[in-house]
Amino acid sequence: MQKTTPRQCYKTRLPHGSRWLYEPAIKPYAGVSLLSSAPTTQQSQPRVTIEQMGLARIPLGHPYLYEVEHIHLALAHIGVNISDNQVWTTYNLVAGDQIACTYSVAPLYGAYITHYIRSSKIPNKPPFGATAQIVLDNYEKAAGDPSTLTYCGFTEVDNDDSANAVYRAFRALGKKREFQRGGTIVCRRGTNGYADFCRHNVLVETVKSINRRYGDVINRNGNVEYLVGVTVPNKDERDHYVKPNIYILATIGR
Repeated sequence: MQKTTPRQCYKTRLPHGSRWLYEPAIKPYAGVSLLSSAPTTQQSQPRVTIEQMGLARIPLGHPYLYEVEHIHLALAHIGVNISDNQVWTTYNLVAGDQIACTYSVAPLYGAYITHYIRSSKIPNKPPFGATAQIVLDNYEKAAGDPSTLTYCGFTEVDNDDSANAVYRAFRALGKKREFQRGGTIVCRRGTNGYADFCRHNVLVETVKSINRRYGDVINRNGNVEYLVGVTVPNKDERDHYVKPNIYILATIGR
């Protein structure tokens, strides 16, 4: 099969957000939201494979270093050191000539990152937990044991709600300026900025969905222990700072 991977498609776009705002206009909220209102159970809910979703998986080889270096930086801030892009393998999930997802996986480090996802391009999308099921199926098919999945990340976040969550966390930690000009924050569960980082954040919702629906498969304790945000500055033609590139990482507690 012909390789179909425009590298410029590496954007984490999810059909969830609404607008880009540094100062969020967020509705009242308490707690961390989950992906759906499906009932909570102690036993794992049924899963479907990406083939059953009508998708095909195309290996693309190793990502370029610049595509994962900011995730490496995020991992380094929580004590995980990866310097080689060769530990990652990148794939596209396609439906015909449409790319539904681009991701990279490094089972040796228990790591999975999403570069691009459009659930609207999944022909047979399950009624709930589609992203969680995609992550687990992709990780397993890359020879990863689900009980070792520890780090989940998004690169170049383009989802407005998630970007606003990262901004709020930077602001809570007194790093509002660094958000635009480039910086890194680490929020541990229960510390300052953590709740802001969680609120309406699609990455957190995905990890929570995996924890809730497939906890016995991944052997988790139900918590998102650490959240890491990395921003890379961008400027417009007038040399003004504009929306930065945002990279986020979450760790599954055990």
